[in-house]
Parts: sequence; structure tokens; C-alpha cells
Amino acid sequence: MAGWWRSSPPVRTRVQRTGPLVLLGIALSVLTGLPKTVTETHGQQGHRTELVQQPWGLAFSGARPEATNPDPAPKEEREDGLKGILPLAGVAALLLYRARSARKAAEGVTQAPPKPASAKRIEGFDSMRFFLILYIVCGHFISFAAPSAFAFKTVTQINVVVGAFFALSGYVAAYTTCEIGQKKAKDKIAGTPPPTFIVSRVFGYWTLHLFVLLLFCPMFMYVDNKFGGPVVTAWHAVLSVSMTAAWFPLHAEVWNAPTWFLGALTFATILQPYFTPIIAKQGKQELRRTAFWLTLASLLPKLGYCSGTSAWHLLEGALSPKEFANLAIFNVMRFNPVWAVAEFMLGMVACRLVMLDGVEEGQPKTSPVDTLGPLMAMVTLIVLRATGILAISDMIVRPCFFMPLFVLFLMGLHRASLPDTITDPVAKFLALKPLVWLGGLSFPIFIVHGPLGQLFYKKVIATNVFGGTLNNICGPWFFWVYLLIVVAAAFLLNKFFMNSAKVKQWSASAQKTVLKYL
Repeated sequence: MAGWWRSSPPVRTRVQRTGPLVLLGIALSVLTGLPKTVTETHGQQGHRTELVQQPWGLAFSGARPEATNPDPAPKEEREDGLKGILPLAGVAALLLYRARSARKAAEGVTQAPPKPASAKRIEGFDSMRFFLILYIVCGHFISFAAPSAFAFKTVTQINVVVGAFFALSGYVAAYTTCEIGQKKAKDKIAGTPPPTFIVSRVFGYWTLHLFVLLLFCPMFMYVDNKFGGPVVTAWHAVLSVSMTAAWFPLHAEVWNAPTWFLGALTFATILQPYFTPIIAKQGKQELRRTAFWLTLASLLPKLGYCSGTSAWHLLEGALSPKEFANLAIFNVMRFNPVWAVAEFMLGMVACRLVMLDGVEEGQPKTSPVDTLGPLMAMVTLIVLRATGILAISDMIVRPCFFMPLFVLFLMGLHRASLPDTITDPVAKFLALKPLVWLGGLSFPIFIVHGPLGQLFYKKVIATNVFGGTLNNICGPWFFWVYLLIVVAAAFLLNKFFMNSAKVKQWSASAQKTVLKYL
């Protein structure tokens, strides 16, 4: 931490520099012959030097003899005394001049504020986004690839893994909005009005979401109008465009189904300016207690769901909607934005624990176990559930096992990625340029994979467009073509829409318009 501060030389150095002048003045006084009476008087009382506290520091004020009342001395002795005092007076004048010069210099120089440590980009986080979204995409459409029962149960635990997205979003949010090594949020964040902060963050993903809705709205509207009529179509359009579908458990997956996540993330984003400064001020012990209470707050409603529906042993991701005792209650557990906020905050807490390394506690030692351990534990957890050895509900596994393991993995990956030369095998693998590039496509992949999946595999749509679902027309192998098409579409969206100067200009203008009403 010492390297973050720039301070002027200690004031004590200035006092030490006056020492030779004081000794010189005393020596000259003796050499010029102080009278005996004067010497005795000053020998008894002594010269006392003072250090006067000033707003700008400590400054030497010169020598001041104590007040005495010596007997009248002969005129000759008084003249000799004046001669002896002259050197001291000269030294005192010089010291006063230097003190005033130092004061003016100090008043003219403002101490620089501590320089915050720069945040290194953790490229492994980008790669992690890609692997997470790849798992989610496969979980949504793997059934059309004719997988084995084990493969199907392994890949469809998306109700568990989706929590990683909220934790990772919170982790990155803390990393970009809080100071490293300091218990504070960044000044530019603390000084930004909440509406401005919220709108800028939401427009970061809402613009692409809106564009994809417009591209595929004929398909969405056709299905809704066919089975529900114009009123239902209009209602679903409102829920989709406003990203509020997650609040409605039986309508959370209308139109572009996976984007219920954006509604939950938006709620966390709205609250972020208010809880970020609180989390930023906490020390490590407070952060650990916060993590415990967040985990408990996330677990309690899931216990209520399992108790009320006897779902303790279910692998919910592999079930059809008709197999649930109460689908609405299950969907509340899956989609409600309140639970997303708890996981978002848990990610922030985990990041702050790493950002305060070496501040309150010693710098923790890192090893490959910090990344490999949690990673292998998460994989083992998913495999054990797929084989039926571990028969526990998605809703219990997520807060009790998966989320703690995932945030531990993020913390280990964070610490392993900080050195200039990365030696951790997992961190090195995730920092590979091709994976980082794919990580940059993770958001458009997330946005576009649902509509494309409906186009190819939803019977009412694919039959009208292709004459049938493409898994029936082409075979299960088309699933791999579907994945390539999704990545290609994401690349085009990223290059020609997300990076478009006109789109950014429109987004900035729209944000200003929205802020006028907030």
C-alpha cells in the first residue's frame, strides 16, 4: 500500500537541517565573548527552542531566552553582551526566513491524493462466460440431438448453473466499481446519480435485446396470436420489451425465453447503487458474515418450496412442466428477481474479499488447488446428480453447494490471474486468446440462441418455414450445425450492431431522453 501514497519529506528533516545553524550561533556567541553575568544567567535558565504547530506542519521558531531580571551590569559588559547576541540574532533571522519560505512552499503545494491501484483485466472471466452460456444453450436444446439419458441429465441442470451468471455479474460489478485495497467505492461511481448509473447499465444490454425482438417479432407474434389472440400477444410484447417477465411465474419465458434473466439482472442493477457503497466499506470479517446471511436468505425460500411440494429429491431440469406438483411455485424459485439479487451480491462480496487481500490480513498463498479444487467439485456434483447417486433438488443444490463452490472458484481464478506471469493451469487455459474471443461473443450468443432454436425446433414455426423440425428433417446431427449458426449470428451482431457507432449514438440519445423523466 505504501506505493500508492506520495508524501512530502517528513517535517522532522527540516528541523534537523536547522541544527547546524543553532550550533554555529552558539559557537559564535561564545567566541565573541558573552559576559560572565550574562553567561551565568543564560546558563541557569538555558536557551529553549520551540516547535510551533502550524496548519501546514511543524516549523522551527528560533531561540527564545527565558525572561529574567539580572542585576544591572556595567555598561562595558552590556556592550560585550550585545556583541555576543548578534550572531544568535542573525541565526534567528535566518531561521525565521527559512520557516516563512517553507510555509509559503507548503501552502502552494497540495498533497496528492492516494493513487488507486489499477485493476488488471481478468481474461479468464470472459472465457468463463462462454463456457457458462455454452452449457445453457446445450441445456435448452440438447434434447433435439438424441442424447443418452446420462448426457441429458448432465447438461440440463441449468437451474443450478444459471446462478453462476448472477454471481459472475456481481463479481465483475464489484471489480469495476470499488477500489482495490481500500474500503470504498470508486469516486466516479459514488458521485454518479443513481438514475444515470442505472440507465447506462441497462442500456448496455437492452439495446441488443430490443433489436433481436424486432428481428424475430413476426415469429413471436404469430405463435401468440395463434394460441392466445391479440390481447395475449400485446401483453407478452409488453413483458418482453420492458424486461419484466421474470416477475410473472407463468409468463417468465414468453417470446425470447432465456431473456427472463435480463429482467432479474435489471432489478439487481436498480439496487446496485444503493448496496455497493455498503459492501465496499466492509472489512473481510464483515464480508464473510454478509456471505453467510446472503446464502441463508437464498436458501430459506427453497426449503419452503421443497417442503411444500415434496421436491427434495427432484432433478427439476430434466422434468417436463406437467411433472411438477406446482409449476407456479417452482417458477417463482427459478425466476423471481429477489433471489437473483442475493446471488448478485454474493458475487460482489467474494470479489471484495480478494480486493482486500493484504490490507487487513496477510496476503494469501495461491496454488492450483484454489482453481482446480472448486472446479472439480462442481463437475463431480453435476455428474453425481446425473447418475442419481446424489438425489437432491436443484433448488437446494444451488445455494448450498454450487454457489459457494463457484464463488470460491472465481476467487481462486482472480488471485491466480493477477501476476504478470500466470502459472496456474486453469487460469492459463482460460486466458487463451481463442477462448477470450469467444467470451466476447457470449452475450449475443445468449440473446440470439433462443429465437434461432425456436425457428429450427419449435414445431408450429419450423413446420411453416421448413416443413418440419430440423432434427426430424436432417437428423440429430443438425444440433451441431445449430451451434455453429448461433456463434456466426452472434459474431455478426457483435460486429455490425453492438460495435456500430450509429447504435451507440442512438443509445446515448435514448438514455438522455429517459433520464429527463427520472
